[in-house]
Amino acid sequence: HKLTMTPKCRNILHAPTFLLWLIFFRANIDGLKPSPTTITFTNGANCPYGQRVWIALEEAGVAYDMVIMDKTNKPDSYIDLYRKANPLPGVRPKVPLLQHIIDEKTKGEIVLCESTVIIEYIATAFPTNHAEYLFPATPKDRAKIRLFIELCGSSFSHVAFTRVQNAGQIETEFANLREQMKHVDAFLASASTSLQQQEQQQQQQQRW
Repeated sequence: HKLTMTPKCRNILHAPTFLLWLIFFRANIDGLKPSPTTITFTNGANCPYGQRVWIALEEAGVAYDMVIMDKTNKPDSYIDLYRKANPLPGVRPKVPLLQHIIDEKTKGEIVLCESTVIIEYIATAFPTNHAEYLFPATPKDRAKIRLFIELCGSSFSHVAFTRVQNAGQIETEFANLREQMKHVDAFLASASTSLQQQEQQQQQQQRW
């Protein structure tokens, strides 16, 4: 994959997230070959929502170029591109953003924002690249996954930790998080069982 960064992002390469990324790309650099890609994924330096999309792209085996965006200094070209995904007046451009060129001759493209929307697009647009494992096949199981994502976004968000003002508040937020996560295992176990049953059914169909 090709990785590019906006100028100011080069000043924050010391961040732990970037170190992990650099290790990943260094480990895989020998197997990379220049090839045209139709997907550009714009990520932030340490955005958890961008990491959702990054993981989905990797799991789906989709070729893409990743651009690391300085969220405090977005260029006008990015703002214009974001408005294609979200044309609401006065909207604040965010990351992640996915641009998919679907017709190089006519420059036809799909531009998407919001991590859950992008992930579902990846899962449905690239079914031959193992992306079907990102979302279950049945409406019932897909509804479960959407519910779990919604619960994670509202209950397990990092936002509460960004608003704390002292050590006592941090401990309180950690206690709340631990309490909320007590119920996660049962939820995941149920979803995992459904996915395992789906995989077994697919294997049986292939045998026939």
